[in-house]
Amino acid sequence: MNDLYTQVDFIVSGGALKLLMDFLRSRVSAALVIEPDEGGFQVLDALGTTPESLMIREEDLDLTSLFSQHPPVALFEAEQAQSGGEWPWVVRMRGEHWELYILLKERADESLMADLHPYVGMIRLWRMFQRIDVNEKKLSRLSYMILATKNTLASIFEPMPLSYFASFVMDVLRESLFPRSVAILRDDGGQLTLFTGQADALPERKGIYAEDILPPVPVVTRREQAPYEIVLPIAEGSCRLFCITTWDHFPDPQMLNFLELLGNLAVRAISINHLRTQNREAASYISSSDFAALSLSNVLKALKQEKDYDSFISLAADIFMEQGQMSECLLAIWDEAAQGYKLMEERSGGLKVYSDSTVFSSPRLPVTARSQEAFFSLQGETVDSIFRSWGGGSCPWHEMSSMRYLFPICDDTAVEGFVALASKSGTALDKPQLAALHIVAQFVAYELRRFRSRA
Repeated sequence: MNDLYTQVDFIVSGGALKLLMDFLRSRVSAALVIEPDEGGFQVLDALGTTPESLMIREEDLDLTSLFSQHPPVALFEAEQAQSGGEWPWVVRMRGEHWELYILLKERADESLMADLHPYVGMIRLWRMFQRIDVNEKKLSRLSYMILATKNTLASIFEPMPLSYFASFVMDVLRESLFPRSVAILRDDGGQLTLFTGQADALPERKGIYAEDILPPVPVVTRREQAPYEIVLPIAEGSCRLFCITTWDHFPDPQMLNFLELLGNLAVRAISINHLRTQNREAASYISSSDFAALSLSNVLKALKQEKDYDSFISLAADIFMEQGQMSECLLAIWDEAAQGYKLMEERSGGLKVYSDSTVFSSPRLPVTARSQEAFFSLQGETVDSIFRSWGGGSCPWHEMSSMRYLFPICDDTAVEGFVALASKSGTALDKPQLAALHIVAQFVAYELRRFRSRA
């Protein structure tokens, strides 16, 4: 039994070809055993000749036209056909999923063809074992890839920064497909930059890297020789990533399918995380707006209930600072006796600054389209130019130079005053804050009219 096992193992491990060549050596002077390969034929063994190359082009032999293309009737078969050129006779051995050719110098007689039969059977066993072995390896790899996909699905849709997401995708590729190298490039619309991984040189932004529409399908960018290179685009909206993998051997279809699956998952994950961020920002904005509306209602109520003029002015300054979360404030109000805009409140670091009240001598400014604007940014325009556009002169307060926002306090007919705000930290106001401050400024203007009507 041990001898039987050894013989069977020898046959299915490739010994069938050696037995075939030993048989041919006793019957023919020269022979070449070849099998179809991509774009031609590969030489498996030779007898009585030394081939110049192990690859033969298909057009140099044209064996397909010599034999019938119908499927084999039996489990395996051998047939002979006459050809031309250096090898005038060809014997085809084939089964359901395989075929080999024996190129001969002379015609194989009936005795040779009959004696060839058991060797063709051994070739079938060898090929069948090879096919089973290959399928088992594919199934094993497929099982591993399914496991990798399961683990990937568990994490890829979790919210994470883009840099961490790119590192995660790169780790999945390394641990699932074992490429020679992985690098992820980012396209900012003008050039490609290395986002994560290692790359010897960055490619030019042309070809696939410049395409407007990028489906997550792996693209072969170098196949002539190892290392082979494949690019997987991951693009969603303005986010454009390119995952570049290199291989010592060309990936099989299962690997390419996994790459495409990973690309689709990555695109969906980026899209979902983007929507999640938008929803979170929208919810935060709504919550902030609701809180601002409630807060605004309370402060306007407090302003309306204030009976003392000086307390009203001080409360207005507090509210402007609180609504804008600002630490610096200048509040000026029209003073009839002084015939100008008087600096009523000055705050620095949130605390009141006691200084002489300086008057901005000017006629009471009428309301214009310019002074009715909700606010003015003092980073792109000077205070003096704003006051002149209202019809006034230059500002006398040097403290205004450090302010960032200016809000006019206007009723229907005149500019009743203005408030300037800033923060030492340089914090900018968002849209809800700007809108709330504009409403407070308008309300203060109408309440000032109430106090004047009592005087």
